[in-house]
Amino acid sequence: MSGLQAQQTTKTIGKPAAGSSLLSGIYSAPSGSAIVLQNNAKNDLTLTAKKEEGKVYSNNTFSFTTPFPDGTKYKVTLKKAPAGQTCMIYTGIEGTMPQSANTLRIGSDYTYDLLSRSTDNKAFSTFYETFEPAVGGNQGEEGRYVVFISSANFAGSTGKHRQIFWRDRNSGIHQINKRLCCG
Repeated sequence: MSGLQAQQTTKTIGKPAAGSSLLSGIYSAPSGSAIVLQNNAKNDLTLTAKKEEGKVYSNNTFSFTTPFPDGTKYKVTLKKAPAGQTCMIYTGIEGTMPQSANTLRIGSDYTYDLLSRSTDNKAFSTFYETFEPAVGGNQGEEGRYVVFISSANFAGSTGKHRQIFWRDRNSGIHQINKRLCCG
């Protein structure tokens, strides 16, 4: 996990006064993705995932700028997320202060559209949806490539047989990986 600090729109204050603490977390997202968090229906915090050379995704630490007295309840919501991405707070969404460092965990990733293998070109069907793609990459490119099986008619396939495809999420290119002798 990277120790990069997320870009915040406001400056983090110094050490909080005795009996209070800052709520902090880790934001994992595609580089450059910006979200707005809100604590207790106020106290907005804008975060932007840092861009790192050669990496598509980054893990970024952050802190809300307002310290909370011990015993204060908090509830964090996602006020704004980037278009084309699915974002969620998956741990630490609410609780009572103080909390341990990096209690909040927020993840954001590109939203996937399922490819249908129906015979009538519907966007979604009950005929072999590709609901279990494999996602991979290497050395900062984790999550860049998606491999799936489909009989869709694209990327050199006739659509008559199930084929193995990969999609490069950076470029948006689809390629057929395997071509059967009859397809």
